[in-house]
Amino acid sequence: MILYTYAYSSAAFRVRIALNLKGIDAEYRYVHLRRDGGEQYAPSYAALNPMREVPTLEDHGRVISQSMAILEYLEETQLEPALLPVDPYLRAKVRQVCESVVAGIHPLGNLKVMEYLAANYGEKPSPADSKWYQHWVGQGLARLEELVAPLSGTYAVGHQLTFADCCVIPQVFNAHRNNVDISKCPTLDRLWKTCIGEPAFAKAHPQNQADAR
Repeated sequence: MILYTYAYSSAAFRVRIALNLKGIDAEYRYVHLRRDGGEQYAPSYAALNPMREVPTLEDHGRVISQSMAILEYLEETQLEPALLPVDPYLRAKVRQVCESVVAGIHPLGNLKVMEYLAANYGEKPSPADSKWYQHWVGQGLARLEELVAPLSGTYAVGHQLTFADCCVIPQVFNAHRNNVDISKCPTLDRLWKTCIGEPAFAKAHPQNQADAR
C-alpha cells in the first residue's frame, strides 16, 4: 500500500493511526500542502486525487481518497484488529463521533478555508491567532466533549480502540498546536493522554513524520 500524506494533515493523521493499529506497513509519499503553493495542486497529484487533498491510499493500483472511506476500506480488507465494535448501536455511535469531527469540526478550520478567509476577509492566516478558528473549533470540541463523555471508557467509545479514536486524537492535537482552550474538555484531554503514549498513535504523530518541519 502507498499512502500520500502530509505530517500536519489531521485527515492523514487519522489514516496513519489506523494503518499502525492494523499493523500495515505502508509506503509513505509526501505531499506538502504549503510548499510551492501546495503540492496537492500539481497535475500529477490532481490526476490521482481530483479533490486535491490528502490522504490518498493506493492499493495495487486501486486509489481511494477521503479518510473515512480509507478507514472503512482498511476495516473491510484487514479484519484484525477490528476498529469497529460488533454491536450495531456502538458501531453507529463510533461513526457519529467520527462524523462530528470529520464533517462538523475539521472543515471549519481546514487550510483552504483559513487561506480564503485571510485573503478575502482579513482573518489571521495562522489558526493559532484566528478568531474564526478559535471560535468554531473551540465550540466544536466543547460539544464533542458532551457527546464522547458518556460513551467513553478507556477509549472514546468503550474500552476498544475504534475509528473514533483515530478521529478524535488528531483533532485534539490540532487544538493543542493552535492554542484552542480545551480546559473544559476533560474527557478529550484524558483520551489524548491515554492514546498518544501508545505506539500506533506515537508513530503516527505529526512530529514523528519524515516531512515534519
